[in-house]
Amino acid sequence: MLPAVGLILGIVMQDAVGVPFLLSALLVVIGMLFVFSAARRRRAVAMVFLVAFASGALLHRRVTDQGFGHVGVYAGSEPRLVRLRGRVETEPRRRPPPEHPFSRWSFGRERTVFLLEAERIRGERGWIETRGRLQVFVDEPLLALRAGDRVEVTGWLRALSPPRNPGGFSWDRYARRRGIEGGLSCAYRENVRIVERHPRRSSWRRTFRRRAEGWLLGGIEETGEETGGLLEALILGRRSQLSRLLDEQFVRAGCAHLIAVSGLHLAVPVAFVWWLGRRLSFSSRTCAAIALGTVVLYVLLAEPRPPILRAAILAAFLCASVWWGRRSNAVNALAGAAIVLLVLTPYAVFDAGFQLSFAAVLGIVTMSGPLHRAAREARRWFERVILHHPHAESDR
Repeated sequence: MLPAVGLILGIVMQDAVGVPFLLSALLVVIGMLFVFSAARRRRAVAMVFLVAFASGALLHRRVTDQGFGHVGVYAGSEPRLVRLRGRVETEPRRRPPPEHPFSRWSFGRERTVFLLEAERIRGERGWIETRGRLQVFVDEPLLALRAGDRVEVTGWLRALSPPRNPGGFSWDRYARRRGIEGGLSCAYRENVRIVERHPRRSSWRRTFRRRAEGWLLGGIEETGEETGGLLEALILGRRSQLSRLLDEQFVRAGCAHLIAVSGLHLAVPVAFVWWLGRRLSFSSRTCAAIALGTVVLYVLLAEPRPPILRAAILAAFLCASVWWGRRSNAVNALAGAAIVLLVLTPYAVFDAGFQLSFAAVLGIVTMSGPLHRAAREARRWFERVILHHPHAESDR
């Protein structure tokens, strides 16, 4: 648990005050030397915490460090017309026009949003090498664009602006923690020209997902668009096909967790497989192996979102402890899941979903035992004091 706490504190401190790179690297080296040479347990534990703290600072710096030649240096407070080339990093998402009380009388179009990894920007004397991520907004749908394509975009480049009202949500900080240094706006789809297509190799994972989705969601179109979207959200946690009205109704009813991507979608099939294996008199090791296979298949099928990855890593650690005959420790497994996720995405520590998800699971793991014992003691007290009270016996 201590390494996970040190990693989180290192990321938070780097975001708040900024830890110099050389200091972080020096702390990692010194800490590792002390860990391998420490004779006392307390000194080794302190050094492990120090290494985790410095590693967290380095991970956060790796994502947010602007450096020389970053595309963010070309973005200012005022929009600037630029032409740049880069690679589409994420699958383009189509956003419907915003809904508000006057939306039926206002003019709104469907937009396309994607992340672009900038590679070159057009200067006065030719193309200039650059790097960095930009959020691209196109005011028209782009149906032919896919992740991995190299494109040339002409649009208005602007730096991310802080919130206008005090206490408002800081979108600029939210984006910079993810390495996004600016926004690029285009009015027409013709402003995005595909320079090089990404090769569409049919990988085994894509083939598996297509066949598995066909088996799980087969015939879903016959149930209607709204029912089909609801079933897809309940099975795989995908809310893209869910109507906005139905989504809002789930939120108002307090049942949004049923259709949101969470560990619940993974826990149900894993628990069912484990229960079925025990009913069939399989050994614990066999059930653990089958449950681990179920975890891998579900992660390959579903989108690799943080709640799914957290639940998958936690379940994998628990299955591994059962397989090797070790006593499982849910707190250590949860800490291991947090470390893996933060190494992959250090900015996840600032997401409310990450915080609430791990806090809820940690509360369940640490408080379930004491609450169970307290309930058992309360039941014994009730049976001893109330049921065996003299007045209760006379009433009988």
